[in-house]
Amino acid sequence: MATENTLNALEEMLNNISEKIIETEIILEQEKNKYKEQKANIQMMKEAVFSNYSRMYEFLRREEEQHLSRLDKKEQKNLSKFKENEWKLSEQVQDLQMMAIKLDIDKVEKLDFNTIQDAKDILNKSEALLLQYPKPNLPKWTMCHITGLREMMMTFQRGIKLDPETVNPHLIVSSELKSVKHSLVPQDVPDNPERFDFSATVLSIQSFTSGIHYWEVETGDMIEWEVGICKSSINRKGYPPLIPGEVIGLKAFKEREKFCLSVTHIEDNFHIKKPIQRIGVFLDYESGHIAFYNVTDGLLIYSMSAIAFKGPFRSFFSPSFQNKGCPSRSLVICPMDNQPFLGNSFT
Repeated sequence: MATENTLNALEEMLNNISEKIIETEIILEQEKNKYKEQKANIQMMKEAVFSNYSRMYEFLRREEEQHLSRLDKKEQKNLSKFKENEWKLSEQVQDLQMMAIKLDIDKVEKLDFNTIQDAKDILNKSEALLLQYPKPNLPKWTMCHITGLREMMMTFQRGIKLDPETVNPHLIVSSELKSVKHSLVPQDVPDNPERFDFSATVLSIQSFTSGIHYWEVETGDMIEWEVGICKSSINRKGYPPLIPGEVIGLKAFKEREKFCLSVTHIEDNFHIKKPIQRIGVFLDYESGHIAFYNVTDGLLIYSMSAIAFKGPFRSFFSPSFQNKGCPSRSLVICPMDNQPFLGNSFT
């Protein structure tokens, strides 16, 4: 009886094992199919990514060619105009020089009426020519819209904070160290060596000795301001002359009724149609590259490369002065974007 029970139990166990084998084989086959489907999906996504990036590369290449072509045409147009002006003015200089020789004061008694009349005609012609070339207005800045540029730069965004130990007494830094504004009344702060005592400037806590970094500054309706980077060792006392390479900044200001921009150590200032409300600063330390970006209008303002950065640099912020009776406006460091980090960075 025990043997029969044992055989029945074994038979039942074998039946269960057979069922489990079949069930497991079904699941195994399902897993294999899932793997194949997943592999096919991943391959499809790879092809889609490759295809879309290829289109993007081609789009950006064409956009690059269009920007370069537009700038080449502008350069050629300006060059032709300047060459024509140069020729006219050079010819006029020669006529005036020849007439000056004829009108030698020592020979004044020998001059005839026709010579004097010729001199008057040349002077009138010169006056009319010079009227065509009044004192030049500031040129308009050539900015470029580059697709995807801000998205790329945002992957290197940094949480910049202001260093209260460096702030000029006439500036007020917010408690969260994210904004700064000018004050007519100086703050009661110690005159420590790190503090600016003349320049209305404050530095960031962070310093940069390597890596790629990006931050944005809200300027709002502020007309005058300056942002950029400077050497950590910059002189904080008095107003000494700037050493080349010590400061690289973008400055906004108003000249008469025109809004203007200038870059440190670039002689020309440039007109813009309206004040810029948000500025992006991009720094690639190893590549020696810095760029300023008009976030509001999506335009690259100015870019410099092959800069030999040596030693630590820090970002700086200089808000406009407060006028009597007017509320003070702040430069505000924009908060970190909530989107996930998509790129590699070096710190």
